Amino acid sequence: MKGRALRLNYLKFLSTCIGLTLWSFGLSQNLSVVDKSGSSLESVLVYNSDKSFSALTDEHGLLKLPSLETGDSLTFQLLGYHSLTLSYHEIIQLNNQIVLSSEDVLLDEFVVVGRRDERPEDMVMNVAVIDQKKISLTNPQTSADALSQHGNIFVQKSQMGGGSPVIRGFEANKILLVVDGVRMNNAIYRNGHLQNAITVDQSLVDRTEVILGPGSLAYGSDALGGVIHFRTIQPKLNLINNSTEVRTNVFARYASANKERSVHAHVNLGSKKSAHLLSFTSSFFDDLRMGSRRTSKYPEYGKRSEYVISENNMDQIINNPNENIQVGTAYSQYDFFLKSLFQLTNDFKLVTNIQYSTSSDIPRYDQLIDRNGDLPNFAEWYYGPQTRFLVSSQISWSKNTPLFDDVLCIPSFQFIEEDRIDRRFNSNIKSTQNEDVYIPGLTFDFRKKYGQSQLIYGADYQFNQVRSSAIDEDILTADISTGITRYPNENGQMGILGLYSQWSQAFENNIRWNSGIRFSHSTLSLKYKNDGLILWPSNFYEGLNSSNQSFTASTGLVYNNDRWEIRTLIASAFRAPNIDDMAKIRIKNGEITVPNLDLSPEKSITGELSLGTKWNSNSRFSTTGFYTRISEAIIRQAFTLPGGIDTLIDEGDSLSVVANVNAESGYILGFSANLDYEINDDFSFSASANYTYGRSEIGSFKRPLSHIPPLYGQLAFSYAKNNLTSQCVWRYNGQKAIENYGDSTDNPEFATPEGALRWNTLNIYTQYNLGSLNFGVGVENVLDVHYRPFASGLSGAGRNFIFSLRYRP
Repeated sequence: MKGRALRLNYLKFLSTCIGLTLWSFGLSQNLSVVDKSGSSLESVLVYNSDKSFSALTDEHGLLKLPSLETGDSLTFQLLGYHSLTLSYHEIIQLNNQIVLSSEDVLLDEFVVVGRRDERPEDMVMNVAVIDQKKISLTNPQTSADALSQHGNIFVQKSQMGGGSPVIRGFEANKILLVVDGVRMNNAIYRNGHLQNAITVDQSLVDRTEVILGPGSLAYGSDALGGVIHFRTIQPKLNLINNSTEVRTNVFARYASANKERSVHAHVNLGSKKSAHLLSFTSSFFDDLRMGSRRTSKYPEYGKRSEYVISENNMDQIINNPNENIQVGTAYSQYDFFLKSLFQLTNDFKLVTNIQYSTSSDIPRYDQLIDRNGDLPNFAEWYYGPQTRFLVSSQISWSKNTPLFDDVLCIPSFQFIEEDRIDRRFNSNIKSTQNEDVYIPGLTFDFRKKYGQSQLIYGADYQFNQVRSSAIDEDILTADISTGITRYPNENGQMGILGLYSQWSQAFENNIRWNSGIRFSHSTLSLKYKNDGLILWPSNFYEGLNSSNQSFTASTGLVYNNDRWEIRTLIASAFRAPNIDDMAKIRIKNGEITVPNLDLSPEKSITGELSLGTKWNSNSRFSTTGFYTRISEAIIRQAFTLPGGIDTLIDEGDSLSVVANVNAESGYILGFSANLDYEINDDFSFSASANYTYGRSEIGSFKRPLSHIPPLYGQLAFSYAKNNLTSQCVWRYNGQKAIENYGDSTDNPEFATPEGALRWNTLNIYTQYNLGSLNFGVGVENVLDVHYRPFASGLSGAGRNFIFSLRYRP
């Protein structure tokens, strides 16, 4: 026994010596620093005993060490955590993974949100943050999917290549999308459902900040329901030495429900004064398989029993061998990204940003399954490649002057391409509508502190140039003729200018008061070609002009101490009519939609109250109730053009004239509740619930308001220890009765006779860190339930196995 013990000690000593020798030769120089939950710790200071070496861990908690003396030791320091000193021998025994313990005192995490980098605890509005850790664990395929996995956001889908978020009963052009401080909403954002959120590459989103409630004070038009701000990853400087540090990140993902194949790679080049982040992502999606387990009452609901193919220019209806495969959903997407940071001085910083996203053709699935009796309405209906190009800069300067302490300037330019191609079943004519939007913009934000008070003020301007064209092609003869455009075919322009100021006052009793006002001025210019397709009144060819002004205001109080949090807010918001509202040409069911230059902004006023309590830094409960009154809402009604004209002629057909008018008012009320509870160091629990109720009023007539989802939310149970993180999530949606549907945008034709059915899914996600590698495995919709979210034409994914691999050397 004694000899065996000596041999074991000898082997242990030998293995340690070999390990130390290998390390000294640079064969195992990667360290990983995490907290007790296994989460990576960024910016941990690491130095040796004589401080001849020092470095910081990167955003993934990783550190690459040079060759050092094996008898040396390393110290690890990070604010909020106990310092730790370990010898090389101890580090090897820990397999190069260092676990830091948090200090007993509670330290507020320094997080800023929105374009103006405000602290959430200072804002009167509620803010929800979806960070990179959540995104990497659940592995969403698009940014819209990432939003749907957050318990406070509902997402509608008309096709797989899309996703229209809903916040507090507002959707599409009534919520504002922002990426890196630049508003994405443009002059052709419509009232129905939008797919533009997927053009932001979720692989590069550092976090998504959802500002709940009216955001017009800071962001201007469209922010009636809230603001979704996508904040992309910032390039990392190398502050340790004068060399250029290279950091790479590569991942691949496969998902079984639509056979997703996604690959992503980005590289960060960082020096002391500049850093550059270059990225590419490609994703390929086959047709989506829906869940197979249906209710006994509707065993055929959602099945894709047949589809259309065209051979030799002849349409044929084909039986689908697998009725759970949603034929007509496949597409692919490509994203390019280049972001540079220049730290010109300690007070002056420049960030340049180039983003380019494009796709294959994206089938409009809900139109492909729409039927006229026993036959499909369309043989083809798809969006052309969906392209978004952005180039912008963020110029920030910090200097104590009489007018400001900090200033942020964001010049930007965007190009959006949005095309629609359709052909009716057994028709020879394929119609193509092309829309190109050119959008220069400029934003200024100034901040000035006066003791416990703060003044934020600024200005923003955005100009939209819309170019619209259309062709009709005979697929038999290849003859091409001019078609009816979606928007004015000669000229379509929109400009919107905003000026705002906000005063914030902090009091000694943990109360902060915020109040502000904004003035906005919008202009539109429209002009039509006299091409004979539609006989417009003469002034349509000469040019039409319109302008609107809006004043909005906000005031609120925040009380925040170590235990309690109370927020109260009264705020107005607005949405200026855009070109889609004013001038969309739509011919459907014997009607033609025409411009109405008398449209005024849609308006809302909201009151809300939030109560929250927290037990520690990781356990808290909050609930919010709100009431929003809507006025001057835009709806479509019968209309008369100047001269009493109520019909127009299109190729010999007489069309009744309709137009968008400010004729609707209404209200939305609701509540949300959120719980995060830390059971112990390893286990935690979270839950959320959201309920919204809305009614519209047209004169004395009342009806359900559109875009109001049923009760929805989720429960999540999480485990995190060392290298392993797991989460079990139960997502649920309540029933939406058909009599509570609003207008046609709620798509009652895609629901059951009862309406949207209640549904729930069980989802499991796991990831494991092994040095530079991160393995992810997930199973969504474990029970393979068939479900179709409210107002969606697309059924949700069936049982979906997800596999991902990330490499971060």
